[in-house]
Amino acid sequence: MNKKLMFILLVILAIGFIFFNSSKSGSESNYISKSLVSRFIANKETTEVFNDFRSDKSEYDLNNLYSKMNFIVRKLAHGTEYFILAFSLVMLFNNFNIRFREKFIYSLFIVLIIALLDEFYQMYVPDRSSLVSDIVIDFIGGILGSLISSLVIYIRRSFNKPYDSIH
Repeated sequence: MNKKLMFILLVILAIGFIFFNSSKSGSESNYISKSLVSRFIANKETTEVFNDFRSDKSEYDLNNLYSKMNFIVRKLAHGTEYFILAFSLVMLFNNFNIRFREKFIYSLFIVLIIALLDEFYQMYVPDRSSLVSDIVIDFIGGILGSLISSLVIYIRRSFNKPYDSIH
């Protein structure tokens, strides 16, 4: 499969994954993130580390930790989806020999449009809400994805230079 087609498919899959996750009801989405947090907190080593930092060993304190961890997992998931999308977009544009600045701008523009459409879509999904903070998190994930993919491209190009061009 040629690289252009591979990255086009990766971009389509990333966008599809974003909207697939957004189509889940709030309770379904929350259940998934809570199950991840439960597994993490249930891990003996993790529990021992958190016990050292907890001021109160009460059930309330554990529920508070659980709630904060769930929030963090949900926001990291948002950012990660858009990190993958932006990374894929920059790599795709790189295969079309688009200049660095344009690759970066086009990728972030598409990330922002998808984030806006995603939050608009979530207004109509049961038990979901649309938050400006999620758009900001999505965009930050997109910036990081664009930067990391640009770094990957730069490193690959610097290793592929002929020996004579280094001096």
